[in-house]
Amino acid sequence: MKNMTRYIYGKNPEWSKRWDSCTSLYIPCNVEMKHWIALKVDFAERTIYVYDSMKSLTRFGKLQKIIHPIVKVIPRMMKESLLFGENYPHKQFLWRRHTDVPQQNNAGDCGMYVIKFIELLSAGLDVKLMSDTMIDSWRKKLAVEVFAMHFDP
Repeated sequence: MKNMTRYIYGKNPEWSKRWDSCTSLYIPCNVEMKHWIALKVDFAERTIYVYDSMKSLTRFGKLQKIIHPIVKVIPRMMKESLLFGENYPHKQFLWRRHTDVPQQNNAGDCGMYVIKFIELLSAGLDVKLMSDTMIDSWRKKLAVEVFAMHFDP
């Protein structure tokens, strides 16, 4: 657990922020090496929100199995770090699946959807701005940003 608290203190990965200076944490999450989903951890609400662009692939039981360790580990890490006070409750977080999330039409676009969901959410924008009509443009934009090393970690 001690090594994991490095994330909370903003020491891992490089350019990270301390969690006590954040309201939310965004996590790309892989489902059985087949599909990507986005998680938004809301620290104030103690809730993890799930954004899934292909809900038909990730049934409730499968999702619950994936999220179960996360809802337990995050509050435990926060308590162990002592950044949130000695009395920080280690009670597990709740989780909610957003049902009104844009759905992808192509089975290979989940990674791009996750990137855009996290980008939109972190900017305070609605994920409904995401659609298949813009996926090719966003993929090209991301490639240019990555290869030109013009991204802000």
